[in-house]
Amino acid sequence: MKIKYIFIVSLCSLLVFACKENTYDGFETKGSVYFQGNTTDWNILDSVITYSFVGRAQIKDTIWLQVNLLGDASPIDRKFKIVEDPLTSNAIVGRHYEALNDEYIIKANEMKTSVPIVIHRTEELEKQSVMLSLVLQPTSDLDLGFSNRLRMSIILSDFLIEPIWWNTPYDPYVGTIWEGMFAYKAADYYGPYSRRKHELCVQELGQDFPESIITFLNDDYWVAAMAHMSEYFSDNYPIMDEYGNAIEPW
Repeated sequence: MKIKYIFIVSLCSLLVFACKENTYDGFETKGSVYFQGNTTDWNILDSVITYSFVGRAQIKDTIWLQVNLLGDASPIDRKFKIVEDPLTSNAIVGRHYEALNDEYIIKANEMKTSVPIVIHRTEELEKQSVMLSLVLQPTSDLDLGFSNRLRMSIILSDFLIEPIWWNTPYDPYVGTIWEGMFAYKAADYYGPYSRRKHELCVQELGQDFPESIITFLNDDYWVAAMAHMSEYFSDNYPIMDEYGNAIEPW
């Protein structure tokens, strides 16, 4: 019986140790925060937002950044901080964007929150873009989460900018055995990017391309809209882009 008792105690000790070894960072502590750049697909590591005032009537707008909680929800509100990175930002507070709050809150029993970044339209944005780089900082309430999701950059302009996803492959099977086999990008469907192509799409459709490649390639509206644009370029062929090349229908 004594040997059996020692065996049981030893087994329990090993199980406790194993549980501790497999505890995820952020769950055994006070919790932590990170940015989720792409709000429709967690696996997409978006850390840059491009925003153009082209085709918009407003002189200011709000970009919403999603911040997620890593860990358990709390019965009380908890604070976190977002600050500008002066080393990589050239956007000017009070001119290109409104001052950030000293602190932001993830409310009690919530696992995420949306942070408003108010941006302004200025004359110089018609000629050059500016970048606002934001980073999360820890507080006494919350630590920092995934190291590759602690920074978010916003590129502002008043002219058309190539969407960051146009030539960046999207892999819907990342992390699986099919990773890399079915990756695709917008250029695979709609050809090389050109500002002229982009400009005509905005004029015809009355709005700029969406921020997410998933929306652009899978949403029924955008599938139909881009089919319409293919017909437009076919009916008016050839339309030349800024490089002197004909814009080919797809």
